[in-house]
Amino acid sequence: MGKAAIFGFCTLLALYCTNAAGHDTYELRDFCVRLTKNNTALIRWFDPMPLRKEKQGYTLYYSKNLDDPLGIWTTVSLGVYPMTTIRDISLGEVYFFKVRVNFWQSDAPGLLSDVHHFKMLNRTKPCYGDAERALNVLRAVATSKSSVEVWWKLQYDPYKVNSIIIFYGTSDLGPWYNKSAGLQNSVELIDLAENTTYFIAVAAKSDSGIRYFVQECSVTVVLEEVPMDPKVTDITADSMVLEWSPPLRLFPKYYKISYDALKDYIDSDGIRQHYALDKTEIVIDHHLTSYELVDLMPYTNYFVNISAVPVDLSYRPAVRVNARTEIGAPGSMQKPTIYGIIHGDNIQVLLPKASEENGPINYYYLVVIPVSDDAESDVPSSMYKTEDLLDNQWFDDEDIDAPYIAAKFSFKIPYAFILGVGVHGGFKNHKLDMHKRYRLFVRAVVVSSQGMLVRDSPYSDYFSVEEKRNYLSHNTHLVTGIPSTF
Repeated sequence: MGKAAIFGFCTLLALYCTNAAGHDTYELRDFCVRLTKNNTALIRWFDPMPLRKEKQGYTLYYSKNLDDPLGIWTTVSLGVYPMTTIRDISLGEVYFFKVRVNFWQSDAPGLLSDVHHFKMLNRTKPCYGDAERALNVLRAVATSKSSVEVWWKLQYDPYKVNSIIIFYGTSDLGPWYNKSAGLQNSVELIDLAENTTYFIAVAAKSDSGIRYFVQECSVTVVLEEVPMDPKVTDITADSMVLEWSPPLRLFPKYYKISYDALKDYIDSDGIRQHYALDKTEIVIDHHLTSYELVDLMPYTNYFVNISAVPVDLSYRPAVRVNARTEIGAPGSMQKPTIYGIIHGDNIQVLLPKASEENGPINYYYLVVIPVSDDAESDVPSSMYKTEDLLDNQWFDDEDIDAPYIAAKFSFKIPYAFILGVGVHGGFKNHKLDMHKRYRLFVRAVVVSSQGMLVRDSPYSDYFSVEEKRNYLSHNTHLVTGIPSTF
C-alpha cells in the first residue's frame, strides 16, 4: 500500500519524485518511440506536470551507449510540448533516452528523468494496443495546394480537457508545429508545402498536462478527395455561378454546397449594422460541376463550401470560395421634412439619408417640383428622368416652372439644407417664387457595372414661402445644432 501511495503522490504533485539513489528525478509516463521511416523516429511522452508559466521546455538526450557521460549524448531542445523527431538512427540498435525539464528563472539544471530504452526495428510500431486504437478516428485531407483539414472522433472527458492540440511535421523535421483546436472536432492547417507528406498526432491538454491519443495519421499535400479548381463567375447583385472539377481520386455520390454570409453596412440613420445570414445547404447530382446561387443579397460577402460526398456517406472536407455580390440599387429613405422659413424668402429642409444595405451611395440629387395643378400630384417621382432634370438646371428664376435639381451632394449628404440660394455641387439653387407651391424628393445614385442605379425618397409635404410666412410667428427658431448648407 505504501508503494501505491507513493506513486499516487508523485503523479498528483507532478513536480518530482525521488529515485532509489535518493536523487530528484523528472517523472514522465508513456514514453514512446515510433519509427516513421527507416532513419527517423518520433519521440513523445505524457507529462503529468501542469503546463505552468515557469516551465521553459525540455531537453531530450539520446545515445547508443548507456555508459557514455551525459555531456556527450546527442541533445534536442523542445518547447513546452513533449514531442519531437530524431533523425539518422541506426536500425537494429538499442537507443537510450533521458529527458530534462527546464524552468524559467533557474540557474540550476532542471530535473532529469530515468533512462528509457528502445530497439530501433525496421517497422512502424504503434505506441498502444489495437483495442485503444479502435476507439478513435483521425483523418486528414488536402483542401488546397497549401492547406489540410484534419478531423477526428476522440474519446475524452470535455469537463477535464481544456483543448485538443494538433501536432504536425515532416518526417525529416526535428521540431514539430502545433495548433490548438479548442474542443472542436476539426481544424485547418495552413501554409504547408505542396507535395510534402506531414505526420499528424493529437493530444489532449488539461490542467494536469499533455496526454497523446493513440491515433496518428499522415497526409500528402496533394488535392485528391475534394472538388478541384473551385471558382465563382457571373456575379450579379443577386446571383453567382459556382464552377469546379471532379475530385481526382473520389467518385462522389453527390455534391453538397453550403453558404452563409456577413452583412456590414450603414443604415439610413447613420448607424453601422453588422449581422450574419443563416447557412443554406444544397445537394446536387454528382454529374454536375456548376451551379447558380440565386436570391442573394446585393453587396454581401458570401462564404461558399463545396464538398464531394462519397458513396459510403462518410465525411470529406469542403473546398472554400468567397465572393461578394455586385452593388444594388440604394436602400430606402424617409421623406424630406420642410422645417421652416429662414433668411427672408428661403426654406430650410431636413434631408433623409439612404440605407447602404445594397452598397455605398455615390451621390445624391435634391429635386424640386413646382406644382401648378393637382394633376402633377399623381406623377410618381420615377417619371422625372435624371437626363431631363439636368437640362432644366440653368433656367432663369422667373421661368423655372419645370422640375429641377437644386443641389448635388456627395455620399455625406447634409442633415439640413436651405432652398433658394447659392450653387451646390454645380447646380443652381433657384430662388423660390413666393406664391408658388412646391414639393421635393431626394434621389440617391449608385454607379455600378450595370450603369446608374437610383432610389427616390417619398415626396415631401407641399409647401410655399407664403404659407410658411403665415406661420413664422410660431417658428422663430431654427433646429438647434442642425448644420445647414449655403
